[in-house]
Amino acid sequence: MPQLDVTTYFSQVTYAIIGFIFFYLIFLRFIIPSINKIIKTRRYNLYLIQLNSFYFKDETNKTVQNYDKLLSNIFNILSDKMIYVSSFSQPKSSENLQFVVFSKLIYQLNESMNLKNSLIHNSSSLSLKLQSTIQPSILSILKSLKK
Repeated sequence: MPQLDVTTYFSQVTYAIIGFIFFYLIFLRFIIPSINKIIKTRRYNLYLIQLNSFYFKDETNKTVQNYDKLLSNIFNILSDKMIYVSSFSQPKSSENLQFVVFSKLIYQLNESMNLKNSLIHNSSSLSLKLQSTIQPSILSILKSLKK
């Protein structure tokens, strides 16, 4: 067998070294830089997604705080109205009015809570929509910068 012949060891080792150097240079010149570009682009995209999530998280928190303030204001106003209604001299009519005002209060609080929940849901879906619209433009900018 020619592989086991001692006289061909040097040429076999030489061609093996030349082949490995050739593949090393191909990897070093073409394949590793393309993988590096892909990794950098993914890292940049993850950074942008993280920035968007922080921004929309802050915005959602502000919205929730505003609606909590609104609910507390509504509750304070309606409790003042109930105190005013309870100050009437006729106990029957005052109890009926208290019931009506209290039921309206509960209805308004439920409506505002539903509105708050829908706003939180809409802000998270808006974040995903914005992310999907921003990402292609950023990728095109990155591609133009690479050229």
